[in-house]
Amino acid sequence: MTSAPQNSRALVPTAKRRRLSGMERCWLVADRLCPPFALQFVVETAGEVSLEALCQATEAASRANPGAMRVLRGHVGWATWEVTELVPAVRQVDGSHWDGTGPEGAPFLDDPLDVRQRPGAEVLLATGKPLTRMVFRFHHALMDGGGGMRWIGDIFRALRQEACVGSADPDVIDADVARKLGAVAAEEPLAQYLAPTGVTDEANARRAWTWHRVSVAPVPRQVLPRTACALVDVARSLNSESGPLRLGIPVDWRRHHNLPSSTANLTGIIHIEDSEFMQSTDPVAAAGELLKARLATGQAGGTVLGAERLLWWPVSLLAWLAGGMDRRQRAGGRFTSSAALSNLGRIDLGDWSVPGAKASAAFWIPPPSTSLPLFLGMMGHQGGLELCGTMPGVLATGGRLEALLEGLKGELEAGVSAGRG
Repeated sequence: MTSAPQNSRALVPTAKRRRLSGMERCWLVADRLCPPFALQFVVETAGEVSLEALCQATEAASRANPGAMRVLRGHVGWATWEVTELVPAVRQVDGSHWDGTGPEGAPFLDDPLDVRQRPGAEVLLATGKPLTRMVFRFHHALMDGGGGMRWIGDIFRALRQEACVGSADPDVIDADVARKLGAVAAEEPLAQYLAPTGVTDEANARRAWTWHRVSVAPVPRQVLPRTACALVDVARSLNSESGPLRLGIPVDWRRHHNLPSSTANLTGIIHIEDSEFMQSTDPVAAAGELLKARLATGQAGGTVLGAERLLWWPVSLLAWLAGGMDRRQRAGGRFTSSAALSNLGRIDLGDWSVPGAKASAAFWIPPPSTSLPLFLGMMGHQGGLELCGTMPGVLATGGRLEALLEGLKGELEAGVSAGRG
């Protein structure tokens, strides 16, 4: 296979170096505590994909999206992402014992991603029967979900011998966007919020982190506020204790503002508490209006600007401090947030297919965290809505994570059946 033609059009030039932002420093700290702090996109197909073709397509897409070829250089406030000639790795792994609904049979998903020696991204070809799965992994400090999907989309274009759309990667970071939106640095709240699955269980935890995936069909309307309400309902049913729930909603600023095309972290975070919408006669509508109102302000940039205070703190020291805070939260059973809900929108499976290997499903596994009780990743396609929840092992014992996700699936599908979807 020859490299696919690339789209040379670029609105702004790519910066050789881009500063490591405060939030990206937080993601490096998270990786120290619970590696790999990576987003992992999985595409399922009954067809076959050539490893050689995948290698060539990855190189073509990475050169069209130079953000995927950045390596971290320097330390503390001088740390920068530098564009290199290094291409993300591509390797074949044994996926014959993996069913795609949890971590069992997929030890390769635990493999670390080193952002200093080479680009913190790679592509896996997980062979198995009846399904072959392509896994696109990238460190969250390197790219966010919206940025990584640009890179993935171009890999499939290159596999189909189409021109890569590409992206310029200018010297723009999330903090720059937050300042333009008039955000004010936010303070971390007290650890007062419940975990969706209840108390920690250190004695019976078999893994540091785990995940579970369910599929909801069809895709409900108002998917994000509806899922937020369903999550609160299911969490209340699983929790023997009372207390508030706080949800973090990542916001891809590319969708809402005229930003240069980039694979960088350009995401803000909106926070809402269950008491702000669940007491309404129409909680879904109330949650939707609350999200719109928060988006219209600079609130999504508050956490981003707050993290900028950490620029001159060494990652090792921050990891030591964060590890102590995590242990206190787990021991007390209260956290600074209950969950994060990240909806990456709806994709066309045809865009993530190649001749002879038509995608039947696609989902993404959120990064693990020792301090966030639940990170719920959402993505829709023709077959429905994929929900994948990542959770610390101490909160998932006794099948609690599976019960939470199955409860969410049941609530969302019941809403559709009742005409509310």
